[in-house]
Amino acid sequence: MIIKQNTWPALELIKAIAIASMIVVHSWSYVVTPEDLILYQDSLSLKIGNVLHFLCFSNIWIPAIAGASLRLQSNGDSHPKGLQKTLSRVSLKWGVVFFLTGILISMAINEGEFIYSYNPLHFLGISFVLVSILLFLSPLRLMWVWTSLIFLGSIINQYFKPHLFLEPLSSPELLLALNGVSKIKLMLLEITLGSKIVAWSLLPWFTSILVGFLFADKYDKNRLNTSFLKKTVVISFAIVVFGFLDPKATKFIGQQNILDQLHSLYMPMSLFVSTISGFVLALSFATLFYKKESHYFSDLIMALSRGSFWIFLIHFYFLSFLSPTFEFAVIQVRIFFFPAFVLVWCVVFGTIVVELGKKKLVINIVKKRQAS
Repeated sequence: MIIKQNTWPALELIKAIAIASMIVVHSWSYVVTPEDLILYQDSLSLKIGNVLHFLCFSNIWIPAIAGASLRLQSNGDSHPKGLQKTLSRVSLKWGVVFFLTGILISMAINEGEFIYSYNPLHFLGISFVLVSILLFLSPLRLMWVWTSLIFLGSIINQYFKPHLFLEPLSSPELLLALNGVSKIKLMLLEITLGSKIVAWSLLPWFTSILVGFLFADKYDKNRLNTSFLKKTVVISFAIVVFGFLDPKATKFIGQQNILDQLHSLYMPMSLFVSTISGFVLALSFATLFYKKESHYFSDLIMALSRGSFWIFLIHFYFLSFLSPTFEFAVIQVRIFFFPAFVLVWCVVFGTIVVELGKKKLVINIVKKRQAS
């Protein structure tokens, strides 16, 4: 069966926004220091940066976007069992690719300690393998049941996790004192349940991948009629607002600053629900109003969206290479200009990736025609 990725302009837009947000947030960590937070605490630029950091929460939608993109890797018109087998196979393949790429990144960054290093690509790899297993064990229509059960487990986990991780036991200092086997056991526990060390834990973040997968499944089968989308916008908006009513959520947001990109993943459950509902809200709203057209804006979106995987891999090198030039610049330049500068480089790189992909597609089509 030929794998066919269906287009969804709204998802491309949301993915581009999330990748741009990720680049901006990561850029700050290279040129803004904890000392700057104290030195410029009354600076308008820093206050604006803290607000923008909250708006950049859209980078937390990346797992849900990945789940939606996975579902679109096959045509919904095929036989249900064939579709399920194809998605299971594709999910397993990409899961292995993500996980191995995560290992390579850990080796490049942590060298000797890469075995105990865990990054977002590890998370996506493990999650995609789990999706493959779920699709192998049960019908596609039961993914809603699995999602509900995992989310329920996440809620229960929130109440029992404090008894499993007693700070400062779960800390970098402890990892240095433990032997290899004990480190791996602790890491597996943290990867599954989450802690202050491992950000992308399976509970609750695996739920976001499943939500994205299921919403894309709904889109692929029904193309999301206007009535359904309008209802989804209203319901998801209500859930977002309801989550923000929790004092823990508002307190958590108030404590965030421009350097809290990692800490933002340890949000309370109410804010997690609002964040994932925000993804559904944004994607539904964009599906209603965003139509892909051929213009510079759509080219920008395609560069960030279609080149997202490669941009993720390369943007850290851009940051490392470009940041020394801005280390001693005024705070305004570091907060606003540097992220924009890196973003431009990533757009250029993404454009090259997209163009190379088009040429490869043309070559494959020509070869197929010649063979036939």
